[in-house]
Parts: sequence; C-alpha cells; structure tokens
Amino acid sequence: MTSAPASTFRLVRLSPAHPLWHLERVGAERTECGRDWREPIRHTLTEPLPTPRCTTCGPRMEAALQEGSAG
Repeated sequence: MTSAPASTFRLVRLSPAHPLWHLERVGAERTECGRDWREPIRHTLTEPLPTPRCTTCGPRMEAALQEGSAG
C-alpha cells in the first residue's frame, strides 16, 4: 500500500578497490543488479549519490527515491 521508506536501501561497494557503487536492500545478500557483495561500504540514501555508480541498479535506486518522495 505504502512505499517502503528510502532507509531500506543502501549504496554498497563490492570491495574497497571496486570502482562501482551498487544498490542493496537492507538484509539482502545481493545487490539490486544481482551481484554478490562482501564487506560492503554503506551509505544511506540521504547522502549524495556517489559516482561512478552501477548503470543497472543506480536508476532503480533513483526511481525508488522518486516514488518514495511522491507519496
């Protein structure tokens, strides 16, 4: 009925050396684009979106934020 709050998402990096950021749902074992992650670096979505970010799950995150702010 209501959209999940934005705080249910995190931005993760697959490792400190990984160049891309990915979207993760809290409690998930994979990022939104289906990649496994280990020891992710997490930022809440209240922070500015880091770049570069995954072109697959990045737009999904932005769409989820738009939906969350719309209702």
